[in-house]
Amino acid sequence: MKEEYKFPGFSSNIALYAEMERYGVDLIEEIVATLPDRLQWAIVEYMGDGEDDKRELVRRRFAVSPETVTVGYHNSRSFKGVRVQIHDPTANGGAKLDEEYGVPFVERPAILTAFMDTFGEEGYVRFSRDLVIGCELTKRTEAIATDLMRRYLCDGLSYEAMAAHADSVSDREAQLWDKWKNDRRR
Repeated sequence: MKEEYKFPGFSSNIALYAEMERYGVDLIEEIVATLPDRLQWAIVEYMGDGEDDKRELVRRRFAVSPETVTVGYHNSRSFKGVRVQIHDPTANGGAKLDEEYGVPFVERPAILTAFMDTFGEEGYVRFSRDLVIGCELTKRTEAIATDLMRRYLCDGLSYEAMAAHADSVSDREAQLWDKWKNDRRR
């Protein structure tokens, strides 16, 4: 299985990292812009401890870790949120998979998981019920992530209904990996 990865190596190239951040923001903004309550949505910056920023000339805007871009949006009225965590396939996690399976990242399925999570306590200003998508960004995973976000934000699925759907998507991704591993054994 060959995947079309987007921005591989962004964790070791600050200019590419900035492009990945912009791409992630644009991905969510395209959906939010279509919503009737679009003005209630605000971007959320997730910051790590800043250790990596001390070594860089340019601040990583959405860095929880230098290997992951995490872009989030929050609606202050509906308390819905979206967090997209984009992992660099060439960084540690991807490199471990490459070593474990003996293939470069472009020859294995990209990682994608989805689940629902809450942020903060009910009654807290920044409380939200979030759709969380973790992925290595490819053409395929972007299409799945976009579909998930549209279902939750545009189609108005409840937290509970979206949880079931996100779980089924993660299950399908696990099956894709199982099939890929089994095909490699043949």
